Amino acid sequence: MSVRDLWKSLVRQACDHAVQQATRSNLGRVLRDGLEVLTKQQIPVRSEILGSAVVRAPEVHSASIMTQEGRLMLDVRFEDDEELRFSLFPTRVSFAPHGAKEIHFQVSPPELAKRRRIGNLVSAISGAIAHALWAMVLGEPSAEVHGAITERGEPGTIRVDLRTVPAVREIMGKGAVAAIIDVLEVASIRVEPTGLALEVRVPGLHK
Repeated sequence: MSVRDLWKSLVRQACDHAVQQATRSNLGRVLRDGLEVLTKQQIPVRSEILGSAVVRAPEVHSASIMTQEGRLMLDVRFEDDEELRFSLFPTRVSFAPHGAKEIHFQVSPPELAKRRRIGNLVSAISGAIAHALWAMVLGEPSAEVHGAITERGEPGTIRVDLRTVPAVREIMGKGAVAAIIDVLEVASIRVEPTGLALEVRVPGLHK
């Protein structure tokens, strides 16, 4: 069986498992979305999607997000009127079969990386990324996508393992669904004028 045929099989099994009462059209949509990812090898995460996730993070009153000079620029006001202005830059990704699905962010000013609130915002952004990356099995994101565990790495950096995103954590270990999460990797993340662009690959299929 070729890698592409294996991917088709995994998507079909995942759909059957995750949506037991799905119609044939739903199955077709999931398969189509999965194959489209393989063809384009890139998934966009628009700024408005990221902003929607951020504004639903704990204690946030309002937020704006834009891109500038290859960075995500955030202006966030909290319910107690504190305002935080900072930038995020995805420095690297670390995806391994049956292992971590990590994204590392550089925070500027770097001292803000220690703040709990910044960690919550990075968690929300990571949730939006996970839902975009594995949309074919996670489905539409819930109103709140935060909840991923953030950890401080090198000074001024925060890393997040996407396996800790609540929706991902809920379906890990569920056969074909988990297999799709494990096999689809992020090779890199770029900040573009419209948001983020995830370069994706399936080992053995993309060279």
